[in-house]
Amino acid sequence: MADDEDNRLRVYDLSAGGAPVEVIDTSSHLADERGKHPEMDLEAAATVGNRIYWIASHSRKKSGKRAPSRLRLFATDLVSSGGAAETLVMAGHSYDTLLDDLVGSPALARYDLAGAAARSPIEPGGLNIEGLTDVPGSGRLLLGLRSPVPGGRTLLVPIRNPAAMVERGERADLGAAIELDLGGRGLRSLVSWRDEYWIVAGSPMGRAQSMLYRWDGSGAPRWVQSIDFGDYNPEATAEVTVGGKSGLLILSDDGERDMGGRPCKKLKVDTDKRFRGMWLEKAP
Repeated sequence: MADDEDNRLRVYDLSAGGAPVEVIDTSSHLADERGKHPEMDLEAAATVGNRIYWIASHSRKKSGKRAPSRLRLFATDLVSSGGAAETLVMAGHSYDTLLDDLVGSPALARYDLAGAAARSPIEPGGLNIEGLTDVPGSGRLLLGLRSPVPGGRTLLVPIRNPAAMVERGERADLGAAIELDLGGRGLRSLVSWRDEYWIVAGSPMGRAQSMLYRWDGSGAPRWVQSIDFGDYNPEATAEVTVGGKSGLLILSDDGERDMGGRPCKKLKVDTDKRFRGMWLEKAP
């Protein structure tokens, strides 16, 4: 798990819940030339084999000030640490010029991502990345934007060479954007599961009710009407296999939720913080 409030990665026991069983400090790998490690605003992750790619929002601060620490795509590998135990280790190097690649891509020029990247993420049309998933069997990734939503369409951008980006610093090989009609909503989360992509879509601004869609990769997305998130604030999705059964795990961002008089995000100790998970074991 990543948290957009700090730069640590946390490992949890799905069967038991509770506090994290391991906390991974990324500062030794991702600190800047001054030895500082400002908040990255991590928003999404995608698994390809034993590798997990993590991506920051690539947005400006709410004030509109530039935030170089948010311009990051990096990777971790799942490795054995003896016996049955496994842990995450940092892999390759942080790739910090993806925004330049997006802005400079001829295939994306008509979306004026340069203009979007110059705005605060709380302004209409301000650039904000919130989705990332693998393209099964290809080693490629799909990047999803919460904003902008040009013409009311959500944008997905293929990344064809993520391994070369983090291992050798090669420039991103980006495909043409895929436009999806999600009713004017932006993308909050994205994952591949059971030969389809599952998309959580919500308001590009604020915290309006989110909705779940399924998409076969070519046709129109379909709204999953049977799923009502209620007071859930879905922020992350993952395909998880437990006991030989594959399920879709949907996690709620409960950072603003009242935890005895204080928002959850304001609590300092991991054991005091909470977030909720929802399981889908069968495709609705």
